[in-house]
Amino acid sequence: MAQQGSLTDLEELSCFICSGLLKEPVDILCGHSFCMSCMSKHWDQESREEKLYSCPTCKSKFSKPRLVKNITLASLVEQHKKIAVVHQVDTEVQGVACDMCTERKRRASKSCLQCLVSYCEEHLQPHYGVPALKRHKLMEPIENLQENICSQHNQVESVFCQTCQKCICNLCQLDEHTGHNTVPADITKRQTELQTKQHTAQQRVRALEKNIDLLNQELRAINQSADKVVSETENKLRKLIEQKSRNLTEKIKKQQQLEVSRVQGLLKKLQEELAVERERNAELKEVATIKSYTEFLQRCSSVSAKWTHHNPPNIPVIPDRPSPLMYFEQVSMAVSELNRTCIKDFKKLVQAVTEVDVLLPPNPQSNEEFLHYSFQLTLNPNTANKTLVLSEKNTKVSSMKEEQHYPPHPDRFMDKAQVLSMNPLPPRCYWEVEWTGLSFYVGVAYRDIKREGPKSAFGSNDNCWVLDCLAESVYQVYMTFQM
Repeated sequence: MAQQGSLTDLEELSCFICSGLLKEPVDILCGHSFCMSCMSKHWDQESREEKLYSCPTCKSKFSKPRLVKNITLASLVEQHKKIAVVHQVDTEVQGVACDMCTERKRRASKSCLQCLVSYCEEHLQPHYGVPALKRHKLMEPIENLQENICSQHNQVESVFCQTCQKCICNLCQLDEHTGHNTVPADITKRQTELQTKQHTAQQRVRALEKNIDLLNQELRAINQSADKVVSETENKLRKLIEQKSRNLTEKIKKQQQLEVSRVQGLLKKLQEELAVERERNAELKEVATIKSYTEFLQRCSSVSAKWTHHNPPNIPVIPDRPSPLMYFEQVSMAVSELNRTCIKDFKKLVQAVTEVDVLLPPNPQSNEEFLHYSFQLTLNPNTANKTLVLSEKNTKVSSMKEEQHYPPHPDRFMDKAQVLSMNPLPPRCYWEVEWTGLSFYVGVAYRDIKREGPKSAFGSNDNCWVLDCLAESVYQVYMTFQM
């Protein structure tokens, strides 16, 4: 009933407009109460006819009254605020409450195993001053102390038997629980430990949920980015191929027309010359068959006079073509070379695809965090320069003065004392290097780094970088960018 009355009082002291406690409460003609500022603002925003004002609660209409603060109602609101503060303090008692407090419960600081009562600091003072009470055993507050009494020995169950998983008293510990694994039944301590573990678990849950959310965002970003790149790449490559193919086809067709026109012109001339030569040959053949000496001489004279001014051109030498494809053989060779170049460049594109940016954890700071990315490097003997010797299962390399007798291999460094690892490196990895001597250098390079010439040195091109370790702890980093 008290709770219901409290709720009723709270509703009567609340403003219908802002739903909070009344601030400078005012009454209007219908009897309802509101905050002065809420009522004024409501009437300023209300659309009115004939200068009538309405109540937000009952909708009664009347002429605008003068708003005056209700002193009595304001006093009730202040009293309610004070009672609410006291009630809030009482309900904020955490842990075990004092059994001796009557009106306002305070938090217990100790529980007495002889009195079977929990005391706050004020009611605990007699146990510090009265000689008879000084001998009582005090311990951390125990909730529901009366319920934690051993039915057999009538003592507080202040020990927890981990073997039997139950609370026992000190006499039980010496009797039937002898030799069992027992610990003090400090409920407060266990609750604190549990709260700490729960807080840690909640933090891990939030961290995992955050990471899962980030990874889901990355999945969506990866899929969207990949789909976009696939679409753009297909369009660009298709347009590029179509345009270049169209240009090449037009040039081939144009050259074809020129060559065909040239050959057809030569063919026409040769055909005309062939007709003339056939006519001449037929006439000479006819003269050769004449039997009459006189007629033969006459015809010879006329034929000779007829063909005197005819100077036949030299017959051009037309080379034999073993295959029609030879006419544009250079184009075919150029296309083949372009194909090889495209395949080489395409490998770089594929490599770039495998090097997409992914969401990586924060950069490691401690040695323990670095060890999570530990990577064992195994050296590739086929890449080792002839002045280097590998040992210890290809994990150690030594520099020698004399060249070694290694078999030829296209991956071997010929001019620089260098060697590559056997396996490619993951996106994030960590390794340690121990070295002795004057100096050495270690770096990261693409597999297609040159094997001969000055550009084969680590740090001399844009395919690698190198950390040069000199004597006296001097380190230098090299990398060359090609512009």
